[in-house]
Amino acid sequence: MGFQQRLKNISDFKKDYLFFFVLLFAGVLFFAPSLQIPFISDEVAFIKRNTVFNFAQLLGLFDKKVYDGFYYRPFGNFVSGILTFFAGDNPFFYRLFNVILHIINAFIFFKFAKSISQKINNDILPYAAAFLFLVFPGNDYALLWHTALFDRLLVGLYLLGLISFLKNYRVTISSVIFFILAMLSKESAFSFPFVIFIADFFLNRNRTSFKSSAMKSGIYFLVLIGFLLLRFLLFNNNVFTAQDAHSSAGLFTIIKNYFFFGGFLLFPFSPREIQQLFISHQVIAFLFAALGLLGLSFVLYKKKSDKLFWFLLLFIILTILPASRLFMRWYLYLPSTGFALLISWFILTSFNKRKIVGYVLLILLFSIYSFSLVQKEITWLEVSKKSVVALEELRKECSANQYSAITFLTIPAKVGDVPVFQLQFEKLAGYYLKYELNISVLSKSYFTNWDEAVDVNSDKSGDIILTHNKDNYFLLFDNKKNLNFDLKTGKQLSFSVKPGKGILYVFFSKGKFQKING
Repeated sequence: MGFQQRLKNISDFKKDYLFFFVLLFAGVLFFAPSLQIPFISDEVAFIKRNTVFNFAQLLGLFDKKVYDGFYYRPFGNFVSGILTFFAGDNPFFYRLFNVILHIINAFIFFKFAKSISQKINNDILPYAAAFLFLVFPGNDYALLWHTALFDRLLVGLYLLGLISFLKNYRVTISSVIFFILAMLSKESAFSFPFVIFIADFFLNRNRTSFKSSAMKSGIYFLVLIGFLLLRFLLFNNNVFTAQDAHSSAGLFTIIKNYFFFGGFLLFPFSPREIQQLFISHQVIAFLFAALGLLGLSFVLYKKKSDKLFWFLLLFIILTILPASRLFMRWYLYLPSTGFALLISWFILTSFNKRKIVGYVLLILLFSIYSFSLVQKEITWLEVSKKSVVALEELRKECSANQYSAITFLTIPAKVGDVPVFQLQFEKLAGYYLKYELNISVLSKSYFTNWDEAVDVNSDKSGDIILTHNKDNYFLLFDNKKNLNFDLKTGKQLSFSVKPGKGILYVFFSKGKFQKING
């Protein structure tokens, strides 16, 4: 008796129940290293801004907050507020919550995949896709960075809305509610009505016409328009604004970002190294792009009549669309569900007559994904722990001397691929330094490894010069202290320091915050 036949002999409820615990076990196993990662980047700021002490304050998180900027994502703030009741400032509980929420999303995705797998009459597809999504290494930012809670909430709610619609290919109250909650989580949910249309158009065997699919999706478009109008009228909050990074991109940038997103879905292992390779060797990049287009054209021709293929391909394209003007890796958390389904479908259908070959390929891909994911977690863990040690050593310097202010000339924003001090560094430094200090940051640096050196010298006028000695660079913040900050090159900074009583000047080099003396 074959594996598929054994599956058919077990009730759907029991199979789903058992599979959830398999996902739970696998998720905890593969994400175990991430449970030890301390707070990094803007996580402290994110947690503290949503800390509440009573129910009224919890409901108040649905109001528009200054820290939301031009976004409106109150459901993520609301869930974060609930979590702070139980987790306090213990990073372990936040990491555990990240893992559990991702496992739940993987199970919801399994149910979604199961609802459409009947198109190819293959019971293995939803299981294979769910496992690939669970360990997809390109989702490390969305899974390990607690601030990406918005993305994790979005995916679960988005897929639940689709599952509700796909039961009978009808508009349901529950699907509308899940859609609204998804929009209250993140703007990527704006793609939902488009996906409803392609789901009904390509997957509904009882669909009567193009018009019927348009009518069904039209209801969700009306909900979307109503939501955007309320958002604008209540908070004067456009979808995108001139002051938002998303608005600075044109059509060419969107096309370029789609290439980046597509390349990262295909090769989700070492994005920085691949990106640097293509930038340094543009001929190679062009050849890869040309080969990729040829390969895609061939697949499009071969699968031109396969409705499930077109649904999955358009699902990826449409779910990227709301975030296509800015390339950020965590934006791929939702599209990666479609990619996991597409790659699983492609392998299983390509080896339909030699199923064992397809199974071996899926196991091999799962092994590569899981190994890469664990390696990323270990890197995040090592770098983040070193960052805490560096701040704690700086705290000893503060306790031994009477300082009222610290000026960081440069900080390690990213080390390799880890956003160690990428955002809201002042809040994070205050958390670890544990002193009431005036903290200011003048620039941030991007390092290949933790122990890389930054040279420090001075010129004839007494200005201090910091220099990167490898292929890394500085990025300037606003000059809040008016320290005659002068950018010479991306690899070199010069500035003058006006000595003041109680002010400590430091810069990051060789894994530590080095004190400026003399």
